[in-house]
Amino acid sequence: MLLCQATLLFLLFICSTQAYQNSVYDSLLKYAYISKISYCIDLLRGEHDLSEPIVLKPKPLGFSQAGFNTTDYSAVPTEETDLHLAKLLKKGNKSSGVHSADDHNDSDQDDDLEISTSEGFFAIDHTGNGTIILSLRGSINFRDYLTDLNTNTIDYEPVNENAKSKFKGCEGCKVHKGFHTRLGEIEEEIFTTAEKLVEVFPDYNVVVTGHSMGGSLAMLVGIEFSLLGYDPLVIAYGNPKVSNQNLSDYMDTLFSTDEVEQAVEEDVQLTSGCLRVFHNGDYIPMLPPGNNKFIQAGLEFVITKEDLPHPKSAVEYVGKAHRIVHPTEFKFSDLFTFDLDKIFSTCGVLLQNSPM
Repeated sequence: MLLCQATLLFLLFICSTQAYQNSVYDSLLKYAYISKISYCIDLLRGEHDLSEPIVLKPKPLGFSQAGFNTTDYSAVPTEETDLHLAKLLKKGNKSSGVHSADDHNDSDQDDDLEISTSEGFFAIDHTGNGTIILSLRGSINFRDYLTDLNTNTIDYEPVNENAKSKFKGCEGCKVHKGFHTRLGEIEEEIFTTAEKLVEVFPDYNVVVTGHSMGGSLAMLVGIEFSLLGYDPLVIAYGNPKVSNQNLSDYMDTLFSTDEVEQAVEEDVQLTSGCLRVFHNGDYIPMLPPGNNKFIQAGLEFVITKEDLPHPKSAVEYVGKAHRIVHPTEFKFSDLFTFDLDKIFSTCGVLLQNSPM
């Protein structure tokens, strides 16, 4: 009986996968790299001048593993991407304005950093039509885990006063208290910086991204950026749930999920909407457990291969989160493991400053 149920779930998952364009995969790959930078950007201090652009240097991924061959689409050839750092986000830092060199010369207590203390960062990508990027860090310390575990719900309302003034209400909408509270702690830096950057670069696209807790915060920021008229593209990787059904429906309306769902299948560069990416078998996107209190929103992409590399054939598009049923397997011991070495070794590969 259990075997039949598992087989049925697997078939539902397989049958739900849909085609999508290479340009969408390219964006998912690019912002996966950028979301990782938030975990270790502080580690560059003392060795690099963060007033210089951070250079993202994509490398050939070499799809020679079993089951994949050189015909698997991995990404279009891209040149280096210069990310011009605009602001490091710090809890309790009430300074407004955008980046200056002094932002990265904090007290001596940060001299021996073993992990990033920043909540995330703003960066500018001047390539193409230009992009203002907000990348938010995931859970790495006890305070972050307390945020994740604060799964009480409260009535939803924006944390930013300007966004709140444009919010027309959402009947029955509930939000994860921990994530909503955490966003309130860094609200001033995020929205003051965003306002200034949009003023300086009014024609640039706006992207909000993050992994794990950072992905959940990105979705909440995305709501308020949408209310403010920034029309953001939100890309969340492996994020826990943030909303109940009513708020998820509100988010899908605000992010124009139905329209974006159609655009994903066309050969266009997405500039707005809400996309979520996670590994099949990852327990984090299932938390908090159950579908009565919390439910995901946006469009889902599922990585079906555990180890790198992940060509497009291993990143399957399955559509709106509300209607997706897919199997998941994980070990209970995984709840207590977190491999920082993998994160930092990845950052070491991805991040290089311009020659000084």
